[in-house]
Amino acid sequence: LELREKLAQRDQRDAQALRDVSVSCRQLATVLTRRGESTEARTLFDRALSIREELLARNRHSVQAHLDVAGTCDHFGDLEKSLHQPDRALERYQRALDLLWPLERDDKFKNRPAVIAWIRAIERKVGAGSLSMRVIQDQQFDIDGQRDIVEAALLTASVVFARNGKRDLATQAAERLRQLDARNSDHIYNLACCYS
Repeated sequence: LELREKLAQRDQRDAQALRDVSVSCRQLATVLTRRGESTEARTLFDRALSIREELLARNRHSVQAHLDVAGTCDHFGDLEKSLHQPDRALERYQRALDLLWPLERDDKFKNRPAVIAWIRAIERKVGAGSLSMRVIQDQQFDIDGQRDIVEAALLTASVVFARNGKRDLATQAAERLRQLDARNSDHIYNLACCYS
């Protein structure tokens, strides 16, 4: 990262040098996220996103610039989700989709099935995030929808409630999660955590 920063400082107009710095920031942020160093990871994601947004502003027609910003937003959203900040995660995921959907409509990804699959994965994250926000706000636990999205929403809601000291609501969300599949050991574990 330091070497790439020095190269980029030589010429701030060098888009490739700036992109290289953003790649290093994002990769390091991903490693730090896995190590649980969320404050440092957030700082690096912010930096990578800032650089990539600047590069996108310079070249609005670049598909790669769109992909770079969307990828950073997706990873940043994953960090926010892991920190039980579904509202922030949802904002990041939505930003990624706002960049990707117009390109998809223009058939920029017709020969790139991995990108299409990635877009659908982000859409599922948005679905789960939106549903978890609704559960948190409405405190209603009998929700319908695609099973994996409902499970993710209830799990997120139970953790957010628990972290905010709302143990009864956390337990209700986890109990509803267990009811979806009483044999799922992960659901039973999550319920036990809420009771403890």
